[in-house]
Amino acid sequence: MSRATRKDSRGSGLSIVNYELSIINYQLRITNYQLSIINYQLSIIHFSLFTIHHSLFNCVSDCSGILYYNAT
Repeated sequence: MSRATRKDSRGSGLSIVNYELSIINYQLRITNYQLSIINYQLSIIHFSLFTIHHSLFNCVSDCSGILYYNAT
């Protein structure tokens, strides 16, 4: 009987560890999902900054062309 008790207690100990590992796995999946969202948001910000930079470059180019044209 004591052997069965030991096996049962060991088995329940393993099931508790398995349950805790399942919780950790679930938390890591949530963290991964949140990081994916942050990565997507950073991609949007990067694209927006690139667009602003491109627009400013075009504006400066156009303005310098106008200034050159007026100077001649």
